[in-house]
Amino acid sequence: MEEEQNTQEPVQPTVNQPQTVNSSSDYNPPVTPNNPIIEQPSTPRPIHKILDMKLIIGLILIIIVMVAIGVVFLLPRENSTNTEITKMTVEKDMNGSAQPKDVGIITQAETNNDVAACYEAKIPVNALMCVRNIIKKTRDMDLCEEIPQDTENRESAKEICRFEAAKALGTEEACNKLSDEPGSLIGKDACLAFVYSKENDLKKCNELPDSPVGGSRWQCLYLMAENDKDAHLCENITDESIFNKNNCLFNIAQKTGNLGLCDKINNSINTKNRCIYDMAITTKDISKCKLLPEEPAINNREQCEFMVKMLS
Repeated sequence: MEEEQNTQEPVQPTVNQPQTVNSSSDYNPPVTPNNPIIEQPSTPRPIHKILDMKLIIGLILIIIVMVAIGVVFLLPRENSTNTEITKMTVEKDMNGSAQPKDVGIITQAETNNDVAACYEAKIPVNALMCVRNIIKKTRDMDLCEEIPQDTENRESAKEICRFEAAKALGTEEACNKLSDEPGSLIGKDACLAFVYSKENDLKKCNELPDSPVGGSRWQCLYLMAENDKDAHLCENITDESIFNKNNCLFNIAQKTGNLGLCDKINNSINTKNRCIYDMAITTKDISKCKLLPEEPAINNREQCEFMVKMLS
C-alpha cells in the first residue's frame, strides 16, 4: 500500500505553446533564452544565374574591345596610304603597265606628231612606242632631233628613233644615214636587212656581212623566210647567229602549221619538243601531243593534253 501511495505521476515537461503572431508590422517577438533574436541569412542565388551574368558581362567586354580595334583600323592613316599608292605606282611602272595619265599624253602627242611630248609619259616604254608610232606615220627622221635634251640615254633614243624612221621609209638612202657600227641591231646593215628582205632581194641579202648578231645576211634571210613562209631559206642560215636556222624553222612551223618542220630542228630536243607543244596548243590538236615524251619537266605529253583540253 505504501508503495502505491508513494507512487506519483511523472512530471510533464513544460512546453511553450506557440504564440499567435500578430500580423501587425510593429510586432517584435519576445527575447528569451529559448528564443534569441538571430539574423537569418538571405537565400543564396542559384549558381547558374551567377554564371549567366558573368558570361553576359564577358561578351559585352569582348564586343567593346572589338569595336575599339575596328575604329582604330578604320581611321585614315595618311602616311600609310601614300606609301601604298607609291608602291603600287612603282610596281605598275616596272611591269610596263600604261597609267591613265600616259594614255592621255600619248594620244595627244601622236595626234600632234609631237615627239617631245611623248617623253612626258611616266613609263619609258610608252614614250618609245609613242615616238615609233609618230615616226612610222610621218616618216620624218628629222623629228628624232626633238627628243628632249634631258632624256636619259638621249643618243641611244635618237638612234632607235632614226632606225624606226628609216625602216618606215624603206629605202637604202634612209638606212645609209644610220650608224655603221658592225653587228648593231639598230645600225645601217640591220636597216638594210629589213629593206632587202621586204624586196625579196636574195642577192643583196647575201652581200651583207656575216655577223653573228644584227645587221647580217643571216638576219636578212631570216626575215625573208618569215615574210615568205619559206622554210627552204632557213636551210641557208648558219647555226652560229642569233638569227639561226633552228629558230627560223621553229617560226615557219608555227606560222604554217607544218609539223614536219619541227623534226628538222636539230640543235636541241627541248626546242623540238616546244615546237610540237606550241603547235598542238595553237591548233588545239590533241593528237599532236602524243608525239611528245612523258619524261621532261616541261613541254611534255601530259601538260600538252591538259592545255589543249582546257583551251578547247
